[in-house]
Amino acid sequence: MNIPARLTSLHRLTSLADSVASTRRAYLLALTTTISFAVFIAAFYLKLVYPIFLPADMSNPAVQRLIASKDFQATTHPFFTRLKKFNSRQPGETPPFPDDLFVSDESQIGVTVNFHYKLVPQDANWLPKTINGSHPSLRQYRYDQEITVRPTPWLLITMAMIECLYFGLFLLSYVQWSKSKARTLEKGVLRAYRDASIEATLMPPPPKPSLNTIHNLLYHFHHFYKHLRQRSRGRIGFDSDDEFDLQDALEAALHLHFTDVKREETTPSWAGSSTRIDFLVPEAEAAIEVKRVRPDHREKSLANELLLDIARYPTHPGCTHLFFLIYDPDERLTNPQGLQTDIESTASTLKVHVVVVPRR
Repeated sequence: MNIPARLTSLHRLTSLADSVASTRRAYLLALTTTISFAVFIAAFYLKLVYPIFLPADMSNPAVQRLIASKDFQATTHPFFTRLKKFNSRQPGETPPFPDDLFVSDESQIGVTVNFHYKLVPQDANWLPKTINGSHPSLRQYRYDQEITVRPTPWLLITMAMIECLYFGLFLLSYVQWSKSKARTLEKGVLRAYRDASIEATLMPPPPKPSLNTIHNLLYHFHHFYKHLRQRSRGRIGFDSDDEFDLQDALEAALHLHFTDVKREETTPSWAGSSTRIDFLVPEAEAAIEVKRVRPDHREKSLANELLLDIARYPTHPGCTHLFFLIYDPDERLTNPQGLQTDIESTASTLKVHVVVVPRR
């Protein structure tokens, strides 16, 4: 497969890979939303039942809410009144014996608080004693409380079932998706895109325009310029004998092959003066000078102009090749081949190329 075809295939794979990436981003967003919702439900439940993680004493907020409720006070008040009356009995009196008290509160969402008041003697080592030589002392009792704070069973089971169902459905959908044809197609597209990307990185870069490009362009410049002057359908052509018009046409042609073409680049000073290069092409490290053969031009005077330019241009840092385009549409030069040979054989640090057009 040639390079353009490979680039076209890579472009198509890139479009498919972008579609797959968009689908996966949407799936990732759905996954994130699902997990976030599950975490939110769990966090909300933990906020409801956080008292179960605190000490089960009077500092626990769930215990405090229960003790402050009127129902709790109405339930416990008769038992403490009976205990007080029993402890204040006189010898011979037989008031009702106090009972243990168990209070369970499920009114708080998510939390169940249990109070167990167990009746125990105030003094475990109590022995009957005679008071003033008559009646023995009576044994006193107190309530020993045990507090437990636990999650409400029905809400705990409900939340656990919701979370399990939620993650079960999510896991089931993920397994089905991972085994689906769409998933297989996505893997194939991404694998092909990866292979094509690796192949693209190993492909040689497109060749840069070379010195041969400049040679071919200058050799065919006369045909190019001739077609500009002789337009079809009676339209006015680009007809001019001015050297600047030649430079404009050549610059347009150079831009077809080179991205950077500098016009009238100034050379460093030489013998107290400086000159301007018609064109500098940094990609090829080449300078191009355009000469239009005038009626008063002879080979000798033209050769002297070229030799003077050759002596000046080696001082330019971005120039290793110097091209002379000698445009002679009227064929005034009697020996263009000899002029080309003499100039190109001139001793210089530059590689000099002379192109006389139209070719004869």
